[in-house]
Amino acid sequence: AGRAELATDAQANIVRSQFNAMQQEVSARIAKSTCPDVLHEVREQIGQVFRLASGSGAHAAAQALTSVRAQLADSRVRLDELRQHALDPDRADRLCESLARGHARVTKAPLHDAGHLLGWTIRADFDS
Repeated sequence: AGRAELATDAQANIVRSQFNAMQQEVSARIAKSTCPDVLHEVREQIGQVFRLASGSGAHAAAQALTSVRAQLADSRVRLDELRQHALDPDRADRLCESLARGHARVTKAPLHDAGHLLGWTIRADFDS
């Protein structure tokens, strides 16, 4: 009965349309992203919030949403710290040169997020 009532509620239909447009935007961002993990995770968490609201009520859902927001804020802090402390290319080269002096075959590649250097993947294979 509640769903049937919502189907004829103009405001509910506007909100539903806006939500669907946001879901399409997230899908477009996922398709373009080189690292869409966080978008997939947040989409799943928001789905869980909706399921929680349906089964346990608005208060439980609001608490869950607060938790999601806190996790995203923590993630932002971690990304900012990675950006601030990533080795610059010269220091990464010096580290690789040091490893190579130990007879390692060294490869490195930068890790970027939104055009910002987060760090490096460095692999050193030593002969046995």
